[in-house]
Amino acid sequence: MELELNSLLAIGLFVLVIVLVVKLIARFAFRVFGIAIIAVVGFGYLYFYTDYFEEHQENVIVKTIEKHINIVSLTEFEAKKCFGSEMTRSDSIKCECIVQPLLKDLRSKYSEKELDELLTNKEEYLKELLAALKRNQHVIAKKLKEKDATDFWNKMVRSLKKGKFLED
Repeated sequence: MELELNSLLAIGLFVLVIVLVVKLIARFAFRVFGIAIIAVVGFGYLYFYTDYFEEHQENVIVKTIEKHINIVSLTEFEAKKCFGSEMTRSDSIKCECIVQPLLKDLRSKYSEKELDELLTNKEEYLKELLAALKRNQHVIAKKLKEKDATDFWNKMVRSLKKGKFLED
């Protein structure tokens, strides 16, 4: 009888210790899980209901491009590279698939004089250029696909991140 009582006490004590340890671990895990849920909800709110990440990303791209001194004007690029017999395949694709849709978009919004004035303010020009790229990315992608030159879009995005635009 004494052995059974001791065995029962030992088993009961063992179960009690296990329950307390599990309770302690669960309490810690729920705190960590709760903090993670709050963080996900907070970042989700910032991402989906505000423009924080999008604005910040655009500003990073604008600041990176601003470091590059020679910003290529679309009108200058069009005048220099889009007409003439020495056009390379690369120039042809850039002109037809990228420059012309962007210029069409900007010319629908601004007159030639306003475009020239916009070029004097580098930051505003870059913001308008990025906005035009966003608005026309599907048109550009379609034209690049028609020309079998979808790699140009990726090259252009990489060059934008390096602070260059329409350069090889």
